[in-house]
Amino acid sequence: MKASVAETGRVVLVTQGHDAGSICAVLQVIDEKTVLLVDGKTRTLQKPKRKNILHLRAYPLTIAVEGKGGSGGPIADSDIRKQLKKVWDAYQQETQGVNNAVTQQKEDCAFV
Repeated sequence: MKASVAETGRVVLVTQGHDAGSICAVLQVIDEKTVLLVDGKTRTLQKPKRKNILHLRAYPLTIAVEGKGGSGGPIADSDIRKQLKKVWDAYQQETQGVNNAVTQQKEDCAFV
């Protein structure tokens, strides 16, 4: 099942534009084609980036972008940065193990 971009908290990769290659989280869904993105660094909670969903690649990861942050107060940019780094690193480790297993399996089956 494909991950939906139009979901608050969804982790996405920007594929087009000035921010191409950056990992962000969906802060708010504006309409069926547009979302607001934050990354906690250049795209803060006070100045999110408006982006067309066709220019994003969704991942099966979500983070909290509303509610209470780590300090007990409202969620802050530092909380967004920490959560993005944590889930992205875990996802990379998980998929790297799967990719290595597939590569090893292909090498084992190769004709000599």
